[in-house]
Amino acid sequence: MPARVLIAVGAGVASALIFSLLLTGSPMAIIVTPFTMLPIFLIGLSGGTVQALFAAATATILIGGLGGVMGAATYAAAEAIPALALSSQAIRQRPGQNGQPVWQSPGRLMGLATAYAVFLLVALFIGFSGADGGFVGMLEGEVAASLSPMITEGPEADRLVADLSAQVAKAVPGSISSWWLFITIINLGIAQTLLRKWKQNIRPSLIMLGADTPKWLMVAVGAALLIGLLAGGTAGVAGWNIAIVLAMPYFFVGLTVIHAMSRNWGPGPFFLGGFYIVLLFRGWPALIAVALGFAEQWVKLRDKIGGRTPS
Repeated sequence: MPARVLIAVGAGVASALIFSLLLTGSPMAIIVTPFTMLPIFLIGLSGGTVQALFAAATATILIGGLGGVMGAATYAAAEAIPALALSSQAIRQRPGQNGQPVWQSPGRLMGLATAYAVFLLVALFIGFSGADGGFVGMLEGEVAASLSPMITEGPEADRLVADLSAQVAKAVPGSISSWWLFITIINLGIAQTLLRKWKQNIRPSLIMLGADTPKWLMVAVGAALLIGLLAGGTAGVAGWNIAIVLAMPYFFVGLTVIHAMSRNWGPGPFFLGGFYIVLLFRGWPALIAVALGFAEQWVKLRDKIGGRTPS
């Protein structure tokens, strides 16, 4: 067997081992499993699509042996397919006017990842539509089961559990999908950075956090918000959650604006440290980042302050 195939199979085994922590319930899963896609990206961005396909197929088969058909399907949908598709798109090139290769833009890659995240979210809403209360109802039951042992005292305990479960369940789909999109983009960036350091990269550079958002994204955000405002029931909840996912690219762009604004400012490092601490524990600075991401599309803040990095 050729060495490249063995390396690809090894990457698939590594990815499967990382993902399998979810199946075992290991406490390390929350720390390690966000990097499940990293081995596939490393192979795809250094060896090409065929090797990435070997890695993804190996991992999917192994997960199928450990977790059955459902485990394999979950891994394929959430990890293998997006890692394979994004790495394949990232190394695509066409000849430019000056004879230099033109690579797929980071903005296009981010758009593809965002579209796939929305696709997965819509598939979940449709797939669980036959359940009592639909996808949100299923989540509400799971959240209630987790909260009930913690809220047991007082005459209002049952009502409080029900109210909290309903509120949390409505926000969980978009939050999880946004987290998936976040770690996908981060894994793609980490893979390219490592490969450049090791001099194994096919593509010269790939600065995902310096990307521009796709033009269609703002229209999609508006449509999702409109559905959330006008539609009732599951459709309305789905609209709001899709809008959350579609806002993630603006969050990324907003972060680059904040970094650019802080770069030549004396207290900049302290400001950034405080910003990320508050973001981690409170969350609301994410709205500032999203707002700056939206504004960037119109006023080009990064160009004005010299904070754009070539991709």
